[in-house]
Amino acid sequence: EVLSIVGLYNEEYAERIVAFFTDQLTSGDVMYQSSVLMFMKTVGGRYKSVLEKRRKNIEGLLKSSQPGVADMAQGMLDYLDDRSLKTLDQDIKETKGEVDKLDERVTQTEEKVEELQDDVSDQRHQLGEVKEDVQQQGEKLTELEYVVDETVEKVEEIDHKTLSAAPAWSRDVSLLMNEEGDYDWRFLAVRLGYGPEDIRAWATNADPTMAMLNEWYNTHRSSEATYAVLKSLQEMGRTDAAEIIETAMEEAGAAVPKPAADEPTNPPPVFISYQWDIQDKVKLIKEHLNMAGYDSWMDIGQMGGGDQLYAKIDKGMRGAKVVLAMVTPKYAESTNCNHEINLANLLNKPIIPLLVENTPWPPPGSMSMIFSQLLYIMFHGASSSSGKFWPDSSFYELLGQLAYHAAPDQDLGTDEYRNWTPSVEKKEEKESSPDKKETNSTSQIEEKET
Repeated sequence: EVLSIVGLYNEEYAERIVAFFTDQLTSGDVMYQSSVLMFMKTVGGRYKSVLEKRRKNIEGLLKSSQPGVADMAQGMLDYLDDRSLKTLDQDIKETKGEVDKLDERVTQTEEKVEELQDDVSDQRHQLGEVKEDVQQQGEKLTELEYVVDETVEKVEEIDHKTLSAAPAWSRDVSLLMNEEGDYDWRFLAVRLGYGPEDIRAWATNADPTMAMLNEWYNTHRSSEATYAVLKSLQEMGRTDAAEIIETAMEEAGAAVPKPAADEPTNPPPVFISYQWDIQDKVKLIKEHLNMAGYDSWMDIGQMGGGDQLYAKIDKGMRGAKVVLAMVTPKYAESTNCNHEINLANLLNKPIIPLLVENTPWPPPGSMSMIFSQLLYIMFHGASSSSGKFWPDSSFYELLGQLAYHAAPDQDLGTDEYRNWTPSVEKKEEKESSPDKKETNSTSQIEEKET
């Protein structure tokens, strides 16, 4: 009703109001079509040309099923065609009476609107005061954010000192390596010998690089671990992260870690293949092998991969007479360990598997085809005051198998294993004293059975 009154003021308003009513005929509720037509007729009564532009829309309602709509549409078409001017005039008079009443209501509404405007002004003033309060609170929150940030930094520093085994420079390195790229923390993890399972677990961590470095330093000696990380970063081309480690070491007054001394010209007869998580156990086995007269080669100071390390592994493998495989579930999954076993098999090197941890046999994976043809030695499940985690019988079995492929070095052997080390007699003694040879052999067998 209000819009129809506005449309009577001039033709421009009439055009806009009738256009709005036309849209309501097609998009509005069909129940109100008759009312919309009536308002269009009110405006069109004064501005017929405006109504004429909507003739097609009105004709479309001649078949409407809504009560009164078709009749109303026909009446409007009659008016446009000058067929019922008297009736239209009467309608206009009636509408004018309604307009007068509506005008009174509009006047009353205007008075209420003025009152509402006063209320709005009061509310606006109050909102202005609230806005000032909000600004003040915002300034306080900004100050509080600074305090919180400083506290978080201190807490992280404390956490790093108390909960992390990684050095202090790890935080800065993590910020660089956490950014996803071709040579990010995942590539570093692979270079350090970790498998897909470990990488997937760290990927869910908020700081995957720090999680990886913490695990690395928990399982490796600090000096060796630092050199491995530094060397890997340099070979990856991540000089930005490598410089952080070098700078931190220099500021701490410590020398930048250096690689282990070059391998001897003649590689040891025993090559030890293992996965990094059990390095401490393998070192203990290596120590006892040395006490039994067997020098051995294992990758300790050259961690992290790279062409230089691979060349040393190749040299050690080719020069060895026998390969010891320290089998664990992670060993079977390790890509580097698989490469070592495949190389040993390709070079026709004797392989002696030692089960250092409980592992299905043959272990699942690409090693199974090679290991299925071999007999393993159980090398776990026992402990002693000397720190050995293997049964003595297992170590003696190992010494017996090693004796088939390499003679022990008597100069290296200690009293603990000297009686269990097969003696190597000179050719002349064998020829001159056959009875003595048989006696010595029998004596060794009796001692081992005891």
